[in-house]
Amino acid sequence: MLRSGRSFISHYKIARQLYSTISRFSHVETLRDGSADTFRQQAFAPAKPALLPRDHFRELSALKKWFEPSPNILTACQLNASYLSSYGETLVPLELTRDNPSNSTDDVSSFEQLHAPLSFFIEWTRHHQRSASASTPPTAPAGRLYLAQARVSDLPSPLGADLPTPALVTLAGKGDVYDTNVWIGLAPTYTPLHRDPNPNLFVQLAGRKTVRLFTPDVGADVFRRVQARIGAAGGGGGSASMRGAEMMQGAERRVLEAEVWGSGEWEEGRAGAGLEAHLEAGDGLFIPKGWWHSIKGVGEGVTGSRLHNRALDTKRKQALTRATACVAGLLTLGAHSAATRLRDCASIAAMSQPNSKNPEQSEAASNDEPHT
Repeated sequence: MLRSGRSFISHYKIARQLYSTISRFSHVETLRDGSADTFRQQAFAPAKPALLPRDHFRELSALKKWFEPSPNILTACQLNASYLSSYGETLVPLELTRDNPSNSTDDVSSFEQLHAPLSFFIEWTRHHQRSASASTPPTAPAGRLYLAQARVSDLPSPLGADLPTPALVTLAGKGDVYDTNVWIGLAPTYTPLHRDPNPNLFVQLAGRKTVRLFTPDVGADVFRRVQARIGAAGGGGGSASMRGAEMMQGAERRVLEAEVWGSGEWEEGRAGAGLEAHLEAGDGLFIPKGWWHSIKGVGEGVTGSRLHNRALDTKRKQALTRATACVAGLLTLGAHSAATRLRDCASIAAMSQPNSKNPEQSEAASNDEPHT
């Protein structure tokens, strides 16, 4: 047993050094240092994915203030409710994913977007972390909440101050920052394959995430193949740049996940076209413009990230007032009643914003389609 343990630890250390966890994906190279000159020359200018040295962003205030170790799970963290609750009335964008019964062919039955007070998300997260660590089997949740694409500029100024713009962002290019967003949820989390119209700096704030990337041409091939497959079944017709809830549920989600995280056909004869990075709190990943990527939050406990990207469309900024009023009522309900009301809020949110886009994806320009 001791020998096996040492072997596992040794393998894990090697995996950490390469930021890669599976052999059929090449590892993303790590920059020799975190200086702006090195970042500009080896990553930004050549438009090449790159990892910053380990723990490069470890000193960000948000890592220390927003999260704390979980008292129940040794390797997990949780939200620091004593700090964040001071801003509990702040409205934040949430994404609700509800699971299908185990005998269903689709893992997800619905995906909706809504706005709710931060305090509601904190309480929901605490409740489900307590349930997961209880000795008795927890009741299956009515759905999973993900605080998705919350604009730092929309947060109270003290929270925004916890996430200052990294010098790399201001010094490497022209100094313009299109947008900065925050993502927080309970693992496992999932973002399907997509591309963004501007370069991204992805910073892991808490927990662990695995990112898989594809070159622009390989990603476009995967997208076309998936659309052809689901189109044959009557579910295709999506766009690479204007895609909504269809990529978070149903046939498109199922086929996309199989292509990227299963034994997808893209790898045949395309050695090195797929890259993988494994990030922990304090790590950073540069994703060039046009590179396709899919992200999974792994492990246990809370996982959080920050993404520097382009500004959102004005439609994405509008508060869903009906959904907000509905969710606010959840704060006075018990867990079982809240589950029922949460379903109602999701329905209201869907009617309030029918053209909402997918999570962790910036809206691309209309001419940003894959080139044939």
